[in-house]
Amino acid sequence: MKKQLPTKKVKIFTDSPSDITVQMAEQRGISLMPATVYLDGKEIVDAVDCSKEQYIELLKNSTGIPTTSYYPMVNIQEDFEKYYNEGYTHFIIVPICSPASGLYNCVASVREEFAEKHPDLRIDLIDSMTFSYCYGRYVYQAAQMALDGVDGDEILTYLKDKLARSEAFAGMMELKYAKRSGRISGAVAFAGELLGLKPIMHIMDSQVARYGKVKGEKAVLPELIECVRKNAVDIEAQELCILYGDFTEGEVNEAESAIAEALNPKSIIRLRLGSAITSHAGPKTIAIAFEGEKKDYYS
Repeated sequence: MKKQLPTKKVKIFTDSPSDITVQMAEQRGISLMPATVYLDGKEIVDAVDCSKEQYIELLKNSTGIPTTSYYPMVNIQEDFEKYYNEGYTHFIIVPICSPASGLYNCVASVREEFAEKHPDLRIDLIDSMTFSYCYGRYVYQAAQMALDGVDGDEILTYLKDKLARSEAFAGMMELKYAKRSGRISGAVAFAGELLGLKPIMHIMDSQVARYGKVKGEKAVLPELIECVRKNAVDIEAQELCILYGDFTEGEVNEAESAIAEALNPKSIIRLRLGSAITSHAGPKTIAIAFEGEKKDYYS
């Protein structure tokens, strides 16, 4: 049985780089705006044409550099009209951070045009300031709040508070994809692979910045745990999130056990990474998302 929509209808929008799947979006009434990925001559509608697992296999067997295009403006216009006609009174849109995609500016343009036609509709557009499920997990919870009839202003307060605290540390086991996409130079990739060095990346403030490096794959997870320990706020009250690419269930189970034992968080969730991260960092990427100090993003 489908849940009844609240009287004050808030519609949540996000994009496929949030790593929210089509199934997850359908469960909570999220309007998903999929990007399009171009890989070895194939045009792939992200999250629609193939699963994350299938995309990882395509990527592993690819020779070219993946490129993407954001959800078309005409589709955004059609979606806005559809949900306005269904009686929604408040749209809340949270896409990938604006420097990473033109989607934010595209939605802003459509919002301005649509607001002139429909002054009775409220449209709030939030720059997530981050990537992947680092914002997707809060969008997913916001959608549940909307289904539960929570006021739009309360949902906005929740989103801005959580996004302003969102951080992650990620470890890349392979360097060829970062080299291929231009994230690191050929010389750095060559030296790293020769010496077995694995970069540790810090994800926050719309950036994926190099934070450090370790030697060997086995050192990656312990280093991620220490990075989170040093940067998380009130970690025992937090829900941590493991984001992973081409890893087996057994490997992820082991990672979860190690994180739980070392950090003792309130809870741990996990989600496989989609094309937005794996295309650039490679399939063998693992990250821990957490909440750090609140940043001054939305004041």
